[in-house]
Amino acid sequence: MRRQLRKTRQAMAGLLSAVLLITSLPQNSMSVYAVEQVENLQTEEMTDEPTGSETEETMDSSMETEEKTDAPTEFETEETMDSSMETEEKTDEPTGSETEETETDNDSNTVETQETEEKTDFQNTDSEETDTQAEGVETEELIEFENGDEQQETEGVKETDLQEKIVTAELIGAYQFGDAPSKRTHVSAFSSSLAADIDTLEMEEYLYQQMKKCEETINVQKYNISKDKIGDIVFGVINENPDLYFVKKKFSYSLSGTNVISVMLTYDNSYDDSAFVEAVREALAVVKPEMSDLEKAIVLHDYLAVNCEYDKENLDKGEIPDASYTAYGTLVNRISVCQGYALAYKYLLNQVGIECLMVTSQAMNHAWNLIQLNGEYYQVDVTWDDPTWDLIGRARHEYMFRSDTAFENNCKHHDWNVTEGSEVVDYKATDTSYDNAFWLKCNAPLIFVEEDCYYITYNGTGVINKNSLSDITGDGTTVCNIGTWTVWNGSGFWQNAFSGLFYVNDRLYYNDKMSIRSFAFDDVGNVIDEREEFKADTTNGYIYGSAFCQGKVYYSLHQSPNESAKETVLTADITFETEEPTEIPVEKIELDKETVTLAVGDKTVLKAAITPSYATDTTITWESSDNLIAEVSDGVITAIMAGSCTITASAGGKKAFCEVTIIDNEDVIASGSYENITWKIEKNGKLTVTGTGDFSDSNGFSRAPWYDSREYITSAEINVTGMTDASAMLYDCENLTSVDVSCFDTKNVTNMSQMFKSCGKLSNVDVSKFDTANVTNMEGMFANCNSLASLDVSGFHTEKVTSMWEMFKGCSSLTSLDLDNFDTGNVTDIHGMFGDCNSLKTLDLSNFDAGKVTNIKDIFSGCTELSMIYTPINLTISAELPTDGEDIWYQPDGTSITELPQNLNYSIKIMKNSAPVVSDAYIKIQKTKTAYQCGDTLNIDDLTVTYYDNDGTAKTVTDYTTNADEIDMSIEGIKTLIVSYKGRTASVDLTVSAVTDLDKETYTVTFDLQGHGTELEEYLTYTEIKKGSGIKPPTAPQADGYEFTGWYKDADCQTLWDFEKDIIEKDTILYAGWKQSEKVEKKPLVNSVLFPRQKNEYSAVYTGEQIRPVMIVAHQYTDGNGKAKTQKLKLNVDYTVRYNDNVNVGEDTAQVTVRGIGEYTGTITKRYTIKQKSISNVAISPVGDIVFGDEPSVRVTDGTKELVEGRDYNIHLSTTGSADADTQSVLTVEGIGNYTGTSKKNVKFNILKTETDIQPITSENIRLAFKKLPAKGYIYNGKAQKPGVVVTDITTGKKIPSSMYKVIYSNNIAAGKGTAKVWVIGVSKNGKGYYGKSKALSFDIKQKDFSKVSASLSGTIPKTGNIEDVKKAVKEAIIVKDAKHILSENEYTIDYGGIKTIDDIKIGKKYPILLRANAGGNYIETSEKKVNIKFGQLNLASKTANVSVEITNALQNEILFYYNGILLEKDKDYTATVKKEKNKRAYTVKVKAVKDSAYKGSRTFKNVPSDQEDGDVEGEKAKRLYKLLEDGIKNTVGMYEEAYIDVSELKLSNADGSEDRELLNAVFNKVIYDHPEYFYVTGGYWRYYRTSNPNEMVGVRPMYYDFAKEQGVIDNFNEAVELALSQVDGISDPLEQILILHDYLVTNSVYNYDVASDNMDLAPSETWNAYGALVLKDTVCKGYAHAYRLLMKRLGINCIEVGSEEMNHIWNMVQLDGEWYHVDVNRANNIHPTLRGRCRHDIFMVSDDTVIENGYYNWTRAWGEPAPVCSSKKYETGGWAFNNRTDYPMYHDSDGKYYYIRRINARTCKLYYGTLAETGTELADIPLYTHIEPNAYYTQSGIVWLDHCLYYVNLDKILMRYELLTGQETALGEIPFTAQPSPDGYFTYLNDGIGLVYDKANSTIEVWSRTRRQVLAVYQIGSETVKGKLSIPEGDADIYYTVDGSAPLRKVFCIKKC
Repeated sequence: MRRQLRKTRQAMAGLLSAVLLITSLPQNSMSVYAVEQVENLQTEEMTDEPTGSETEETMDSSMETEEKTDAPTEFETEETMDSSMETEEKTDEPTGSETEETETDNDSNTVETQETEEKTDFQNTDSEETDTQAEGVETEELIEFENGDEQQETEGVKETDLQEKIVTAELIGAYQFGDAPSKRTHVSAFSSSLAADIDTLEMEEYLYQQMKKCEETINVQKYNISKDKIGDIVFGVINENPDLYFVKKKFSYSLSGTNVISVMLTYDNSYDDSAFVEAVREALAVVKPEMSDLEKAIVLHDYLAVNCEYDKENLDKGEIPDASYTAYGTLVNRISVCQGYALAYKYLLNQVGIECLMVTSQAMNHAWNLIQLNGEYYQVDVTWDDPTWDLIGRARHEYMFRSDTAFENNCKHHDWNVTEGSEVVDYKATDTSYDNAFWLKCNAPLIFVEEDCYYITYNGTGVINKNSLSDITGDGTTVCNIGTWTVWNGSGFWQNAFSGLFYVNDRLYYNDKMSIRSFAFDDVGNVIDEREEFKADTTNGYIYGSAFCQGKVYYSLHQSPNESAKETVLTADITFETEEPTEIPVEKIELDKETVTLAVGDKTVLKAAITPSYATDTTITWESSDNLIAEVSDGVITAIMAGSCTITASAGGKKAFCEVTIIDNEDVIASGSYENITWKIEKNGKLTVTGTGDFSDSNGFSRAPWYDSREYITSAEINVTGMTDASAMLYDCENLTSVDVSCFDTKNVTNMSQMFKSCGKLSNVDVSKFDTANVTNMEGMFANCNSLASLDVSGFHTEKVTSMWEMFKGCSSLTSLDLDNFDTGNVTDIHGMFGDCNSLKTLDLSNFDAGKVTNIKDIFSGCTELSMIYTPINLTISAELPTDGEDIWYQPDGTSITELPQNLNYSIKIMKNSAPVVSDAYIKIQKTKTAYQCGDTLNIDDLTVTYYDNDGTAKTVTDYTTNADEIDMSIEGIKTLIVSYKGRTASVDLTVSAVTDLDKETYTVTFDLQGHGTELEEYLTYTEIKKGSGIKPPTAPQADGYEFTGWYKDADCQTLWDFEKDIIEKDTILYAGWKQSEKVEKKPLVNSVLFPRQKNEYSAVYTGEQIRPVMIVAHQYTDGNGKAKTQKLKLNVDYTVRYNDNVNVGEDTAQVTVRGIGEYTGTITKRYTIKQKSISNVAISPVGDIVFGDEPSVRVTDGTKELVEGRDYNIHLSTTGSADADTQSVLTVEGIGNYTGTSKKNVKFNILKTETDIQPITSENIRLAFKKLPAKGYIYNGKAQKPGVVVTDITTGKKIPSSMYKVIYSNNIAAGKGTAKVWVIGVSKNGKGYYGKSKALSFDIKQKDFSKVSASLSGTIPKTGNIEDVKKAVKEAIIVKDAKHILSENEYTIDYGGIKTIDDIKIGKKYPILLRANAGGNYIETSEKKVNIKFGQLNLASKTANVSVEITNALQNEILFYYNGILLEKDKDYTATVKKEKNKRAYTVKVKAVKDSAYKGSRTFKNVPSDQEDGDVEGEKAKRLYKLLEDGIKNTVGMYEEAYIDVSELKLSNADGSEDRELLNAVFNKVIYDHPEYFYVTGGYWRYYRTSNPNEMVGVRPMYYDFAKEQGVIDNFNEAVELALSQVDGISDPLEQILILHDYLVTNSVYNYDVASDNMDLAPSETWNAYGALVLKDTVCKGYAHAYRLLMKRLGINCIEVGSEEMNHIWNMVQLDGEWYHVDVNRANNIHPTLRGRCRHDIFMVSDDTVIENGYYNWTRAWGEPAPVCSSKKYETGGWAFNNRTDYPMYHDSDGKYYYIRRINARTCKLYYGTLAETGTELADIPLYTHIEPNAYYTQSGIVWLDHCLYYVNLDKILMRYELLTGQETALGEIPFTAQPSPDGYFTYLNDGIGLVYDKANSTIEVWSRTRRQVLAVYQIGSETVKGKLSIPEGDADIYYTVDGSAPLRKVFCIKKC
């Protein structure tokens, strides 16, 4: 152990001390290598080494024949040797030699020399080359680090020459599909096992860019791609990028060993690129902006089918041209084979933002596509939808949007691979939504007009149908008939027809057999204006298809209605109005460089990229703002003279800019550059820094490149973007007087420490525009700037800052500082922050939260003039106030202090030498609720009392008194609430109102935003809410800087209001909950909201409905070049819109409010006018008869809306006639309110005579009754219920005829008991009848059975976020209908059934949920509706998704990935690859969805910054070496052989004592330390060097343990890791994860006694690592530490290893909530290592103090660095469950609850239940077995938890089972056991114990003897009877067991030593 620890420390220390020297060593073509062995105890034999020679291979993928039989093509590899080599040497024996060097440590006295054979195989199907042998001697070199010295011994090296070997290979049919069958064996061009690693992905992108530039030789050596992958990659790039049609299929490549050096390509220059762009533009013209993705995919499918022809003629000849395999052939030549169709469809869909992949089947010799729509994948085969005999206008749809199942079963496709570049991906088309779509049998294109789809079907006759894509399986409706073509075939008649279908100039065209016809549509979609456009000459046949192409209509004449009949293609004489071609605008133009710095005379090239590439005008113009400084021509910049200018590239109205700086060396004192940063110091003393990124590669403080010339700097201008580390930027520039940082973009800066430190002459610096939102370190930022008289830091955002150490120290000229905006919630160190600021007089620190501050020493040291301080809050440590010995500081209450006040949650003002006067203090009160009703309880919980002292310092108080108990709330009136505090009083008036009937039935709900957000009307009140009903939640409010957490029942936001369950039973206030969010710089909405049609004014006429003008919202800003820019924003993505007062008439009273969301902030309100509507068009009708002289009663309606007299109109009667006759009365209706004008109408009234036969309707003379109500009553159906009535004249007893009255109904739709009403109004005629209104009858409408409603889903339900997010998505997707009525969400609730957690959900699986009717609605409360829902996947590539990525560890591919605001889980939702970009401190990140997760697809991010360097090692050489070693070892996992790792690119020195050898050793050990999963590496390695140059190191081969080379070892290890991690499935609390895996390791492995007893030779190497702990379950402290760190790493928990050489021991530290804690898994086990079932927790989550008390000392990190400080004792105090004698494993129940046992004393243990953070509830006494000795007790028993049962051995040695849920105990049998010492003498005293272990494989519990390490008995779980439950194992043993210690029982099996 000591040797291992010491060697690890020495190795890791080497990493920290290595000096990295980058040297340029000459290339050597010699292929002979020498090899050195490092840190191994045995010699190794080397085989299969690289030869160093380069081999050139040529591939040709040209095809000879093709046939549309979909048969497989051929793949043949042919290798030929250079003739000179064949004649010279058949054996290919090189003449060179290899030398193997061996080094040995003090344990080895011999140097072995041996021969090594090197073999390289070149094989094909025809021949096999003979082995290549290299003769020579190799010497092993062994290096053992002992006492810090390196011992080595080296033999001589012999050099020879090696002849070069040339290999030529020809690859046939590698990527063409659609060729003829072949007799030769076919090999797939796409390896199904090929996984695209990051090198491959980067290489694919690189190849694409080089191919676009037609580079003939492309060097790819850096990507380490082997020759067996190069074909896949090259052809994958071509297939992934259809615009590479000009790349010829034959290519060559050169080799070094098996790795490809260069790829040689040729290009076909005959293609017309402009023709391709124009063809793409024509194809995309069929896509309209308003189309859905589904519609776009259909019209592009049909475009290809109609406009392209399958190349059958050349197929039959066997002469298919190359173009027919390309998208060019399909789109330009309009003829191709399947591959051309698939590439063209892929390219077109990708252009319109739809993911489209290639699908290939070697077995079918066929290619097609897989596309993604709405998150689902679908198969599409355009080729098979285009008939082989190309027919005019024919486009089938049988192979469009089908599932995998349909493609296999119905479409006969099979054995396919889906490819993405060179990678075969496992994307499945599982959705069957379109498998039975209406278009399956449609043979003509589908035409979309507005929201309708028109298509042709044939069922006896041809018809044009209309359907909607929302009803894809429906039959549609017939629009018109196109007839049939009837033919006599000699024995009978048969009929057929085919018509094309196309849409031009708003008319739909089709053909019958004689003519071409068309029709148009009216506004509602009805067919109008049908006409014949062209009549054909049918002498030689009838029309069988038509199509519109390139402005002309083509039709075909057939002699019979079938596909194979003779065809004549003609042009129809139809003239169309010429349409202007749709212009495709340039969306943007980008330059590859934003800034350029050149010396006079230099040149550089700018490259411009236009988006989209197929824009109408792609001409680029170049312009220089000053041709005297720099000229530009076609992107080439030439530097003329010193100065600066702007280069502008323009295309299609868009511009891109590059700032150019030209340096004249004569005017420059010093200059330089670092990556993309350039700097210069001119003779006038001005420092100019420009560019992007950082000025050094340091992490933290580092001197700037201009530091050595700082004495010349008098002024500075910083113009930099993208910088992350600005530390020490101008440090110690003592002559600097001014700084211009106005163009310094600091939004990415995280470190500003010592930025301006010691700039003693700097008198002013404007940092007011600094964006400091990401800064974490401001140490010494302005320290010693003693000339600064003022400093504006009021705009600093400091939420992330942790250190402000000496930030302003020594700023002796500063008199004031505005720190109001400082957020110090995360600051821990403010040591000396204001030290020696001896001009400061006041400091306002009232916004300082010092809750996390741990260092505040000397904060005011030297602040001699400071006399007033507003103190920080939450300070917990001592901070002295500045005094000269006689000064006194006073608090507001007059008491004196010498330190800042502690533990105050509010700020106070303290004064030096000025005691306050307290007589002017006062209080203010605020009460939220002041309106009450009689009988309400007066609650003062909402009362806030604030006390102000004489200086105005405020604090909130609670110890006040009130007169609340004296106020009578039973009587209405104004009541006064009086509050008293410290003799001061204040009052507030309360209004108590009487309770009315309305109050008892309806209530008001008020939404209180609690001071955040905007008080929109929606958030204020809901009025007239029915008692007992629920409410619908308003839209979630938003507030800058805060996140809304929900509506709560209380102002403290403790109890959420449940909008699904809670009901209104009183006037209610709901309080908005908020939490402070991370401040993100948002873009403001300024002067960017317009009404429609770009008008700033808007008016509309009153309609009675809400008038909502659609707003145009844009973001206006100025770019970096001062150019005004406008960006149109998206509704509900960038902004929301609210309307208020937008129904009734008013001038500028209607209001629309636009509020920024997402990346935008701010609120803009616009007002508009609603004008009065003319009343001239209203309808006026009489209501009943009138008695002469009475006012007439009329009904005035505006459409269906009935107007209200006195509100909408006044009525004037002009003529009422006479009492003797009816008359035409003239009524004048005058509009008021929302109406204007007048309307005169002639209305005929029946003027009643005043005789007795015209009677009033009263209850005395009229009786109203129902005719007959339904036996079961009326049941709600959404319709008006109108029961018949009988009206009887009481005086005569006769029924009144229905002509004498009119029946009126109200409230007769909704369910309710007695709420529906019916009454009658009298009618009279000819002087007889009735007038007036009867009393109403009431009737019931019963609630409906909810199961009768229908429910459906709108779209895919994603499985994202937490379970609440999923439930919200389900709720939004469900559409519940009753007939045509859509139910609102407050009419029902959802029971999600088995969907309890996110892990319950499986993609594609159906889940039943129940919809239940809510109480008080139209449906029976207990009734329910069952609905099956299915969850789909969200597409990572979706352009509408809001995605972001953050790198946390580039080396480990660890990132944070957010999708629509949800943090996705790595390896569960996605995998990620992270690759550092060349010459940048940025990375390319590719995120790919995990199969069967909630997501699919992939997404690539470029230029992603990362604060963490690769491998946490310093220097580019070390980082690259780390990556090479890491990948080299990782890539051999499962290969069971050691890896050769090529490091020649680094030019490492192999010289004795070189720093590179030290670097290699340090980095190698760092890699092994960082990866506990590399358990199979011994820690030793071989070094390789060229025999021609022994001082150049070229390769490394790690050494593997022999056991690790056995088959299955890696698989076993991975399974063991997953098994361990499965213990925390579903547990998200890191503390619980840390505990559960601690206990798991302890109880599932044993400590190795051979190691403990120094029997090192008996301890196998496996026990020293994670493999021993997890697989063998036999390990030592190092293995425990490795395994625990690996498991923590997999969970994302920071964990390190620490150790003490003096203790000979290693353990772990874990970090939780920013604090470090000790965890020693070994300690929990090795005190009683074989007492199975025990698990101590005394060194679990403890501090340094505690481990010291337990005998730990002198520990460091693994490589000798100091370990983190563990100061927190959080988990050592308070009732934490794992403390206080918890010596047993704990059992996780659910919801963070645990069962656990505590030892009370030696004989008593108790069972508890509770959370980790509490003592828990005592459940039972557990009498665990205890061994008794004189004066001592030992609790010597283990336990097993299993299936909510506790198994243990009690004091009577009986195995017991305690059932946790019931408390029932069962005796399972007696254990044959007597305590005695162990046979090996390790335990010399009688303290034997009984251990338990669960054997999962055999479903048994084994009972063990601790000291003897043997099984005493076995309990078979599930045995029904006591008898037979325990059995004694048989076998050989040296020990006999007795029940009572005297009689032998039987021999038992002795377990192998652990």
